[in-house]
Formats: sequence, C-alpha cells, structure tokens
Amino acid sequence: MPSVRQAATAAAAGAVALAVAAVAVSSAFSAFTRTARNRAETRLIGRLTQAAIDPRFSMPERVPKRLRDPVAVLSRQPLDSAALARAGLRASIAGNQKLAYSLMVDLLQRDPRSRPARLWLMNESLKAGHPGQAADQLDRLLALDPQMQSQYFPVLATVAARKRGEQPVSSLLARNPPWREAFLSYLTTRNVSRDLIFRLTASPTAVASAGGGTAQTALLQSLIARGDYDGAYLAWVNFLPEGALAKVTTVYDGDFAGLPGPQPFNWTFNDGEIASVGIERGQGLQIDYGGAQTVRMASQTLLLKPGQYRFDYVVHGSGEGGDDSGSVSWHLQCLPRGPAVFDMPIQKLTDRAVARAARFAVPAGCNAQTLSIEGTAGTFPASRSIWFTHVSIAGLK
Repeated sequence: MPSVRQAATAAAAGAVALAVAAVAVSSAFSAFTRTARNRAETRLIGRLTQAAIDPRFSMPERVPKRLRDPVAVLSRQPLDSAALARAGLRASIAGNQKLAYSLMVDLLQRDPRSRPARLWLMNESLKAGHPGQAADQLDRLLALDPQMQSQYFPVLATVAARKRGEQPVSSLLARNPPWREAFLSYLTTRNVSRDLIFRLTASPTAVASAGGGTAQTALLQSLIARGDYDGAYLAWVNFLPEGALAKVTTVYDGDFAGLPGPQPFNWTFNDGEIASVGIERGQGLQIDYGGAQTVRMASQTLLLKPGQYRFDYVVHGSGEGGDDSGSVSWHLQCLPRGPAVFDMPIQKLTDRAVARAARFAVPAGCNAQTLSIEGTAGTFPASRSIWFTHVSIAGLK
C-alpha cells in the first residue's frame, strides 16, 4: 500500500503533467505556420505531445497517411523538424525514453524555437527532480509564447513551490524577464504562501535587476487590491533594506529624507505641470502649487487601527490668497473607498517653520487609510510654495 506522502506526491505530479499537457496543443500550433498544408501536422504534434506528457491522453486514432512514418520523412528530408518532433514523441509514448531524449535534444539543436521539444524536456526534468532545468525551459517557452502566460504560470508556480525549485525560479526573476510582474501578481491570486512570494521578490539580485522595486510595488498593489493590507505591509517590511528597518514608524519617512522602500507604504509623489513635488535632501518636502487644478500631490498608505491619535507636522511657506484662491490640505481617508477621517487645511503660512498638531479618531472598520496632501482648485487661483520638514502620527491612550 502506498503511503499518504507517496499518494500526495503522485497526485501533485499528475496535476503538473495534466497542466503541461493542457498547453501542449496550443503551444504546438504556434510552432509552425498555420497554412492548410501544415494544419494536420500541427494538430498531430499537439496530440502526440499531450499523449507523451500524460498517459491519460490517448494516441490520435486517425493520422494522415503522409504523417504516419516520421522516419521515412526524415530519410528524405533529414532537416524536417516536424518529422523529428513526431519521431521523438512516438518514441516517448512507446516507452523508449532514452531514444526520445536523444531525438528531442537533436531537435532543439536544429530548431531552438521548437515548442514540442521544450515542453517534453521540461516535463522530463520535472519527473526526474530537476526543477532548475524545468524552469529554464519554461523561461524559453514564455519568451516564445508570451500570449500563453496564463497557461505556463501554473506550472512555473508549481516548480517554485517544489524542493530545490525556489532558487532557480528566483534566479529567473532576478533577470527581470518581461513576464516577471505578471507572474508575481498571478502568485498573489493563488494558494501560494506569502513567505515564498516574499522570498522570490526580495533577493538582492532581484531588487537590483528590477530597478529598485517596480515589481515589488506591483505585488504590494495586487495584495492591497485583494484587501490583504496586513499581508501587503508584511511584504513591504520584508523588502526594506536592513538599515531602514529601525526607521519604520506609523508614517514612514516622516522627515522626508528619501528613505528606501517601495510604494504605497512609502511616499508617492505626483510631480508634474499641475504641481512641483519632491524631496530636497536635508530640507524636506517642497511643493509648488498654482491652485488652478485639483490634484493629489503626495500620499502614503497607513495601517492605523481604530482609536484616538495625534497628528503633528512642521511647515513653512508663502503665497496664500483669499477664500476663492484654492487650498492645500492634509487628508486621511479609509480604504478602499471609505469615509474621510479628517481634512485639515494648511493655512497661515509664514517663512518661519511652525509645528502644528490636531487630534483625530479612526472609526471602527477602518483598518487601512491613505494619508495625502491634496490641492483643491480655486476660482481665482493663487500660487503657493510650501515646505514640510516633519509629519508624524502617534496613538493616544
């Protein structure tokens, strides 16, 4: 009697084989031109690939006469890649894996774009316990068929979750392939452990290759879109460099020093024609706002639990007009589309920095918020130049 572990392993292997076989026909059809002359051959190769990968798929019953003997075709046309693919697949179905492997390797040398060869070799690598080789084949298949990401991603996710599979997949992601962000986003929608996702995205080589966090931001946004705010925050903390961990507070980078870390738990600045927004090292956050159009100029996602809090900030600047000149304010709103917790206009600006404070309450059910600096357009716009050197939020007992 097989053990529970053996049964589970066999079931998992069967699921992977079924997933691989399911993409075989579509992938094989991409291998050759879809002219009337080749349609029968591409259909046959697709069915043969399915049958070679998973015995639950049967051999095609009706085969055109000219396609029944690939060896005869090869004797006349030794460079015929399609005939070599059929010969290799038939050898595999017949149980001659040694011959099938030799033919598939030969096919790949002749035609590096051969989908049937790469699918078969990928599946054999999985069966042999070589996830790194399987991952390499998947990477090439994704390059050949980028439109089939949704079909290859389940297999790649299975490879990543296998023993010795995480490192090769992490190495692939570190190269920043075109499918990187789409794959990471896919993982957040499946039953994949957070820890695995975090490790796949947080390696130093991955961060360096991805431009310092573009893929990480996409992953965080994906978790937030699902309402998994705590998971997103844990991922964000995992992404921070070790030196930045001691600086994590309720409002990250509250002194506007330009600390590292992906959005949205770090500042997002909307710098453009409507408003000039950016950090000046050692001087804080500078905003130049003309008041002609309404705009969100800076924002950060917070995870304040319901309760009482104190909001503090230090500001100086110039350029206020009358009541119809527009306004700049601090704004806190519950996510995803909840009520506003506060809207605090920034008024009476002077050249001297002043500290301001206010109390507020986060209502029940509001466990995630957006803190932002909002510019509201006025009928008679007036320009403002504002400097923020500190902002913080502290809980009150």
